Amino acid sequence: MSSDDNECRICFELETPDDPFIYPCKCKGTSKYVHASCLNSWRTLNRENDAFKICMECRTEYDIINEFPIENIKLFFCCKKMIQSYCINYLIGSTLGVFIWIIEAYGNSYYFLKFIDGSYNKNSVFIHVIQNDGLAPQIFYFSFALFLQNIFFYIYFIFKIKNNVHRKTIYYKKIKKTFLGAVLFTFLFLLFFYTLKDIYPIVLLNVISFFSVAEPVSGYILIKRHNKIIKWLNDNNPETLRNYQVHNPLLEYNEIINNSVVTSTTNNVLYESLNTDSSGSDVSDQIQSLNIVIEN
Repeated sequence: MSSDDNECRICFELETPDDPFIYPCKCKGTSKYVHASCLNSWRTLNRENDAFKICMECRTEYDIINEFPIENIKLFFCCKKMIQSYCINYLIGSTLGVFIWIIEAYGNSYYFLKFIDGSYNKNSVFIHVIQNDGLAPQIFYFSFALFLQNIFFYIYFIFKIKNNVHRKTIYYKKIKKTFLGAVLFTFLFLLFFYTLKDIYPIVLLNVISFFSVAEPVSGYILIKRHNKIIKWLNDNNPETLRNYQVHNPLLEYNEIINNSVVTSTTNNVLYESLNTDSSGSDVSDQIQSLNIVIEN
């Protein structure tokens, strides 16, 4: 190996046709070149650190092109912890539950409860319990509010995914079991309601009180699963590291106005001939073509 041969700054080996060099940052000299495979291995080891995106020597950000758009990791910024899920669900659920209860109890009508109970013209056994037990309406309307809240959340969840996730086919395949499980768990409220309301209303109240405790958990699990899938999609998004390109405002301007002509290309060096001829100028014949060297 001669002293003029470039070597990889990580493994100190030479360039090969199967493993070419790239120069991804501003580093010069012996630190300029690196095997693409070596740099990718280094970045993989530092996925959660700054070294994944920038050179730790010159602090230049790598020019990375992904095969697919990067997924948004902040679609659901809340409920990162279990306690947050409980606080948000109980705050909204208790407020909505009290609001529904006040409307229902006004004039002792209970129209909405009669509607879902199917007893429009008379009070059922369950409605009688709600009217005469001080604790029963608190349990029922709070649990019912959590049920409605989760239904709206699932609709919102589908809307957000449909409009924000790019690789939907893979995402749906990975999320479907968790999503269907959460939805089915929520709809158990209706199953137990219609099964027990006329025969065992007290048992029904005990069952739905359990669901009041468990409902925030299902939403939390769904969001956790979503975040893991989004991270997996981003981690498994094929990417290409491009060579560092010198920022040249003059070149960029002339590219925009289409006033540059490519004259020749050599290894990693692009020569641009800029037309500087200006009609109406007396010294135009004395001006030569200007060659700008751009490291590609």
